[in-house]
Amino acid sequence: MSLAFRATGLDIITSYCFAKSNNALDANDFQNDILLGMEPTIHIFWIFKHFPLVRYLILNSPDWLALRMSPHSKGVVDQRKQLEGQIDAILANPASLEDAEHETIYHHFLNPQTGKEHNPMPSRKALLDEAFSLRFAGSDTVGNTCTVGITHVLRNEHVHTTLISELDKFWPDRDSTMSYENLEKLPYLVSPVFFHICTVAVLN
Repeated sequence: MSLAFRATGLDIITSYCFAKSNNALDANDFQNDILLGMEPTIHIFWIFKHFPLVRYLILNSPDWLALRMSPHSKGVVDQRKQLEGQIDAILANPASLEDAEHETIYHHFLNPQTGKEHNPMPSRKALLDEAFSLRFAGSDTVGNTCTVGITHVLRNEHVHTTLISELDKFWPDRDSTMSYENLEKLPYLVSPVFFHICTVAVLN
């Protein structure tokens, strides 16, 4: 379930931010290579935070050297390569953004004019840092939050029973598609009471 939530987060982020989904939800049992590569890498960010030199060396070294220094950095290295390829292609041909299905973060970063103010054009490194943060941190934090939340919903019999009863009432045919708009109208699912119970459970 944790991988399923993280796969969902990753696909949403990559689709909206980069107009290019990683299709993590299509992997068998959600065993997507990017997600599996992230798992052993997460703890290294604590090292990056307190030892900036280590971060600089790993992120600015050839891939083989970065992996030799820290085998657990494979997830970082793999994602950096993917994002660098996309960013380099865009910087080499900015007109290629016109072929995207919708606006991406690069449309806004590479057209920094806002009103009468002019912001400096971001560097390649800045673009890579922004893209990396959105893809890596966003999918993991969302996945963990959803996993913890659903775990407590399942453990609380009242919340679980009430929620299932509401879904059975408004979504009787599970084979049919329930739109996000209709889900947002379910009284208990979006009620402050449900949110409060889940929040208290998670905090405790």
